[in-house]
Amino acid sequence: MSEHAVVIAGGGPTGLMLAGELALAGVDVAIVERRASQELDGLRSGGLHSRTIELLDQRGIADRFLAEGQAMRVVRFSGIPLDISDFPTRHNYVLALRQSHFERILAAWIGELGRGHGTRLLGHILDHLAAAGISVVEAKTLDRSSGYRPYEATLAFWERNGFIHIDTIDPLPDWPPGNPAAIYVAAVRPTR
Repeated sequence: MSEHAVVIAGGGPTGLMLAGELALAGVDVAIVERRASQELDGLRSGGLHSRTIELLDQRGIADRFLAEGQAMRVVRFSGIPLDISDFPTRHNYVLALRQSHFERILAAWIGELGRGHGTRLLGHILDHLAAAGISVVEAKTLDRSSGYRPYEATLAFWERNGFIHIDTIDPLPDWPPGNPAAIYVAAVRPTR
């Protein structure tokens, strides 16, 4: 069992943001989450308020959220339209964006910090594979040529963790055409 300075129970938005803040401060942090992925059953949250976007802006990551959401300057409260465009902030709107999307964006940011739960999980998996006699591991993800910017962080994660891009395949069997797959490999233990 690994030991960490801080273990966060829950990989939702609050847990992910806390992990990012702690990682920025150099604290060894791990997230424990019961969900296997960031998929949610039903709707939990559908947007971000001005103050939240200001905090994300202070960390230099607000643009990632803005690129995927829709700014709403008029919102409804109990059926009454409220114009918030005159709020005293650069972010005078509510950003319509589902929780599953902003969890994914936060997780990618944490991964870029190099101390995130993805890095720790990968290290744990690679250790177990090496102990089981596995020599080489392959990872498939969306290639840069797709032009889909959020995957830049994913590709950087694999490269930062010692994986080497060896090929791009389009179409990869079982993947829709137009979604080029980047194939990465890493040696888990010496092959000779």
